[in-house]
Amino acid sequence: MPGDETWPGKSVHPNFSLDVTAEINFFLDQCMDAASQVADAITLTENTGVFNPLSDSEYSGWNPYFEMFSAEDMSGYSEVLFWKDYLRSGSINISHGAPNYIYSGGNNGMLRSYVQTFLMENGLPWYASNSGFKGDSRIQEEKEGRDQRLQLFLFGEKDKQAPRADGDGTMPEFGEPALFELQEVRDLTGYRIRKCLTYKKDQIISGSDQSTTGCIIYRGVEAYLNYLEAYYLRSSPILDRYPQTWRSGHRLRKDHPQYGYEQGSRLGKILRFYIGRRNFIQYPPRTSLRIHRRGYALGRPDALESYGSVAHNQIYSGRIQLLG
Repeated sequence: MPGDETWPGKSVHPNFSLDVTAEINFFLDQCMDAASQVADAITLTENTGVFNPLSDSEYSGWNPYFEMFSAEDMSGYSEVLFWKDYLRSGSINISHGAPNYIYSGGNNGMLRSYVQTFLMENGLPWYASNSGFKGDSRIQEEKEGRDQRLQLFLFGEKDKQAPRADGDGTMPEFGEPALFELQEVRDLTGYRIRKCLTYKKDQIISGSDQSTTGCIIYRGVEAYLNYLEAYYLRSSPILDRYPQTWRSGHRLRKDHPQYGYEQGSRLGKILRFYIGRRNFIQYPPRTSLRIHRRGYALGRPDALESYGSVAHNQIYSGRIQLLG
């Protein structure tokens, strides 16, 4: 570090000194100031807490937060700072296939370990004894009472599927994930993403990249997160022990011999919101696997076929049981 005994430049600048804390605080102050300018100038998009369109004809207006990610014109959203526009008009065709890709499964999906990082709405990890977790026999149950972003952006059996351009306009229930369909239209993990899906049927054209929904590049909410992190680092005496405190925050769980999920470092407590928003792992996931004869690593569905038959009602909800 510049200024200490091991600094290579000491022989050239023997009188150089550096106040490391002051330097760090300078950049944290700059971060907070810049983040404040953005945060004060934007309004976060409202989440109404409604998780599905209320009727087949009401494909918009039910939840601005959900619709923001698939709006054709994003200029009306204060939270969206930069976005990419698309157009299909006459001889001009600048489009994409994201909604149709999401609609069909697209040989993609969230990992179970990712889903488990979301806290309950009451702030507890899913495995806390009083968390209110409903179980994981169905995806709809697994996401019930969780962070509302998970409830919105992960398909459950009772969520409405979008209508297609060549369909009758109805919105059927999603049902079970398509784990055993053709590769290009299957659900790779069973956890189908719903973010950026639109319920406007002319945006979902089977086998064609004809969608013109916008693509968000930067959102103002990042300023909130940057401010929160900088403020905490600037206002608390953890700079000299940050690595150790960070590790402690990551190790918190109810059955830990030293820290309960309500205890531990101050960093671990204040990052409850921050880490939840970023979907980092604050509380280590404790995946329960039921294994018979052979092992199977969750998150590697590409290896599934080599393991023989699988209980469909268990794999699709994310809990694997190999039956040989």
